[in-house]
Amino acid sequence: MIPSRRALAKLKGEWAELQFMTKALALGLRVARVYGDSARYDFFVDAGGRLSRVQIKSAWHLSGSTYRLATQHGAPLGKVPYRARELDFVVGYVVPEEAWYVVPVGALTRRRSFWVYPHRPDSRGRFEQYRDAWHLLGPTPAEKRFDLNACADPEAVASSW
Repeated sequence: MIPSRRALAKLKGEWAELQFMTKALALGLRVARVYGDSARYDFFVDAGGRLSRVQIKSAWHLSGSTYRLATQHGAPLGKVPYRARELDFVVGYVVPEEAWYVVPVGALTRRRSFWVYPHRPDSRGRFEQYRDAWHLLGPTPAEKRFDLNACADPEAVASSW
């Protein structure tokens, strides 16, 4: 059975969330998944005792010459942009480019989406400053980072903990 467009979008979002958890954990961040999907955010991220509310978005294909990441949610009267009182960061994942954007919600200023250009190394796009800006979530000390690819080797896992 072929999933509906909505079901496929949900699956893609869930996959992007798993990628986020993997990346954040590899950077030494602590991640907690929010139960259910009625909150405006998907995760809490604990970086040195500082908690941030994080919403994950993903882009899977070019829209013209850019990748578009939505920054809105459904509301009774239609789609509305996220606000600072609802969450702290929107983390966007551009799947084909394997590029991450960690954007403070305040930088989105009532936008319903933002556009990024990870495929253009010389881009001066407004949100390129947030590419791989994991430090905005809090300190990720190098000694706490570990290689998740090594998890296939039990001895490597034991030595990294």
